[in-house]
Amino acid sequence: MRTLGSLTNRLFVVCVALSIASIGAAMLFVSARLTREHDRTTAARQAETVALVERQRQALLDTSTRLSRLVADLPKLKAALATGDAATIAPIVASYREDVGADALIVSDEAGRALFSAGDTRGAVSARSLALPAGQPPGQPRFLTERHPRGILQLVTVPISIGVESVEQLGLLSVGMLLDEAQARALRASTGSEIAFAVGNEVLAASLGAATVPALTRALSQSTQGTLPIGGVNYGWHAVPLRPLPGEASAGRADARLLVLHSTAEAEATLQSVRAALALIALLTALVASAASFAVARTITRPLSALTASMREMARTGTLAPLRAPGRGHAWDDEDVRLLTGSFETMTAALGRFQQQAAERDRLTALGRLSTVIAHEIRNPLMIVRGALRGLRRQEDPAVADAAADIEEQVQRLDRVVNDVLDFARPVQLEVSPASLHAICREAVAACMAAEPEPPVTLLLEEAADKVRTDAHRLRAVLVNLVSNAREAVRSAGRAPGEAVVTVGTHRASAAFVIEVTDTGVGIDPALVGQVFEPYFTTRRTGTGLGLAIARNIVEGLGGTITLESRPGEGTTVRLTIPQEATGS
Repeated sequence: MRTLGSLTNRLFVVCVALSIASIGAAMLFVSARLTREHDRTTAARQAETVALVERQRQALLDTSTRLSRLVADLPKLKAALATGDAATIAPIVASYREDVGADALIVSDEAGRALFSAGDTRGAVSARSLALPAGQPPGQPRFLTERHPRGILQLVTVPISIGVESVEQLGLLSVGMLLDEAQARALRASTGSEIAFAVGNEVLAASLGAATVPALTRALSQSTQGTLPIGGVNYGWHAVPLRPLPGEASAGRADARLLVLHSTAEAEATLQSVRAALALIALLTALVASAASFAVARTITRPLSALTASMREMARTGTLAPLRAPGRGHAWDDEDVRLLTGSFETMTAALGRFQQQAAERDRLTALGRLSTVIAHEIRNPLMIVRGALRGLRRQEDPAVADAAADIEEQVQRLDRVVNDVLDFARPVQLEVSPASLHAICREAVAACMAAEPEPPVTLLLEEAADKVRTDAHRLRAVLVNLVSNAREAVRSAGRAPGEAVVTVGTHRASAAFVIEVTDTGVGIDPALVGQVFEPYFTTRRTGTGLGLAIARNIVEGLGGTITLESRPGEGTTVRLTIPQEATGS
């Protein structure tokens, strides 16, 4: 017998192969994803560090500028400089350098030649002219970036002048702040990254200490990023140029660079532990998959006959009713048949629900069409009756006049019913324009109060919820319906005059206008609250059941929502929410 001649063996081999391939692909995907995520996190961390260093550098420059201007305006320095006596000026310069905390402080003449200096002024700055550029606006400082044996020197030069109307320049004052090893360590404390400063390809200061400078210099001379082992720890590093200082000329400017270093030890340990865990999980999963594949392959072939017999029985009877379980020769046969039968029953039940929903939609559509036809057929006789009433109203007989009045009232009621049916049946047409929400509410309340003044209606209108873009006519009709319902509910409750309360309030939410109609009426049974917006549903003997359905259509047409909250015996609140975007406000 061939090894792969059996269906069981073929299934087993295929299942094992697929399991191993899936596990291997998952391992590769997870490993690659972890590596990419680590690289992305490292890049984001480096960018954040660079931004923080630049902000700190700018803050240091701003501090230097303020201090240089402050010192240059001190009368003591100006008086000493006017004497030209070195013995007088030198201690003053040294004292001011210590007071402002500068790394270097230089006093030079108008030509930029250094006269007196204090602090560490080694490097190119000692031989450089510090004169202000020709044509530079008066009082504007000069910024300079220079290489220094201890790091990068940021120098701010301002004029020392006397006089107000006739200004005489006595000399120049330069205040220098170093980006050195101390600054690198301070930045490391705030960023969590190792920092180094370089000019060109030469690293001058590093938070890891002076011993690491040669290795960093060699790495920088070969590339602008990479991985570097330092002290037995691998660091990923990236070099970026520091931005020029404001107004600093590119000619003669030092090529200042920032090196950001992150230890990769923690990330590498995490990746190695994850990969080891994945490998172990993959091995165990492969073993479990092999055993499961063998068991599945053995069990798949056994219920095939039972499934086939069940399908034939279903085809013969044409029914999805529960079938008689086959023989109990194999314990799993009955389970498979029940699973299949249950699936068919579930599918049949779902199809039944879909058919019921479709039938309900068709019923409402047909009802809408029928309602339209009936409404039109009723309106034509009503026109004739209304015309006949004109003649009856001219009669002098009081009985005839009373009858005509009663007929007119019923004709108006039928006309309202016809209008409600037509409004519900036809699509809502909206004409949106600027309107006053306060005016809409007042007009709706006035329309309701015209027929009967009791119970009264209280208006609580928030000033911020007034100017809107909406269909004022449609929204007013909605409010008339809601206020009428609220007043009818209050009358039905038989409240005392002080307890018969109907309130119409407006306020502006974060992104919408809200209108609330609240009453202290009889309330609605919780079991019926979910049906109040359905067409032709009403709890009143004389109602058509279309008012709230039409109201919902109008509010939803405006892009809003309408909800109802009710407590039996306490009252009802209807809330209209119209988004500001929908109203264009």
